[in-house]
Amino acid sequence: MSQIPRDYNAADDLLGRNLKAGRAEKVAYIDDAGQCSYGELAERVNRFGNHLLSLGLRMEDRILIAMHDSID
Repeated sequence: MSQIPRDYNAADDLLGRNLKAGRAEKVAYIDDAGQCSYGELAERVNRFGNHLLSLGLRMEDRILIAMHDSID
């Protein structure tokens, strides 16, 4: 079994890798409400992260998020 690096970042693995490969316009997610490109998904992730920062959370803080499996 391979080891996951301590500094592993799942968002960068999924989004960063695809953005660096020039896939910003490619579809990353599809559900009943529509679809979302890697670029749009990265923008949503950044917006959510900035909102968490505005609430006083810091990098490396741990939180639990329970959400529906959808674009939103």
